[in-house]
Amino acid sequence: MGNPNVFNNFRKNCFRFLSSTFLLITGVLLLPGCQSNSADEIVAAWAQHDGECLLLTIIPQKERSISQSIGTDSSCDFSVANILGQSRLMLVEPFPGSITLYDFDSDKGFVAQETYTLAEIEITSDPQWAADGTIYLGGIFDDKEDIYRFNPETNLLEKFIYSEADLITDPLLSPNGKYLFYWTLDDSSNRHVCIYGVQECRGNGRYYVRDLDSDTDFPISSISSFVPYHIKLCFSEKWSPSSRYLVFTLDCEVPATMVILDVENKEVVSVIEQALGTDGWLSDNELVYAGFVHLPPATLPVGRDLVYSIDTQTTRELADFPLYANSAKDQFSLSAMNWTKDAKSIVGTIPKGNRLIALVIVHNDDD
Repeated sequence: MGNPNVFNNFRKNCFRFLSSTFLLITGVLLLPGCQSNSADEIVAAWAQHDGECLLLTIIPQKERSISQSIGTDSSCDFSVANILGQSRLMLVEPFPGSITLYDFDSDKGFVAQETYTLAEIEITSDPQWAADGTIYLGGIFDDKEDIYRFNPETNLLEKFIYSEADLITDPLLSPNGKYLFYWTLDDSSNRHVCIYGVQECRGNGRYYVRDLDSDTDFPISSISSFVPYHIKLCFSEKWSPSSRYLVFTLDCEVPATMVILDVENKEVVSVIEQALGTDGWLSDNELVYAGFVHLPPATLPVGRDLVYSIDTQTTRELADFPLYANSAKDQFSLSAMNWTKDAKSIVGTIPKGNRLIALVIVHNDDD
């Protein structure tokens, strides 16, 4: 949670205005939170600054922005969630656990509306909203981490996937709402290794997918000998738009090995070596990821954003700008980059000393 994301239908002019806004108007670094609402063509950005949670709303068409302070006691863990078919700005407070939904007001900016309190647990994952309003999330209660199910209408919070011995966390709901991916750790001494915000769990666990229609689970390692029994949780998994495919990495090192799983047929369809990171899906059969390419006369490989086609089992370059520079301090933060669905624009950050510089790139073949 907390990596910048770009809403799928982000317009190119939003990027250009966003870039100038960050650099000239606010003077405050608002990445690593960046999301847009394509329906109203607004952009929301957020970050902690001097202990204060700041929220910036940009209205590109009107060349107007609204700055807000959420306060010093906020986690500032915003994200955009698809809730009952609508894009809503969501704020998660880990403990006491709560989820607040915001609506946009053209005069005031984002205004808090519903708040759901889950004070009994410490929230440890992104809440996953099903089409019927049910929320799935990871949570810790009584020194034990499991997956919970919450009904916002009745305020009923109950354990959904749990074990007396195992740690169970990181639920990821498929777009069609049929499957729920999750991760288990069978070493009880390592409970709490997946606390909120940690990017890698210390310990090896297992990947599972639950079919919510049949209420059955299958371990991913059971469908292919290539997938090991134990896998580190790297928060790299992503569903394809149709929910047929699931991509994940086998380890948390860079470069890593990525696996594309056909969930419907329970088979591994592709294995990608030397991957630097997963950016997302251009379509149901095309995955965007960061990887190395060799560009003569250079002797060392160069990082590029690549498109892998499941249908043809081939890879092509998505853009011709480097993901890695010669100096280590100028390297992109690959985990903090996202492409728009049309592959025309990208947002990310570059580390400079002890701070991050917002980077917005427009890639247009016509320019």
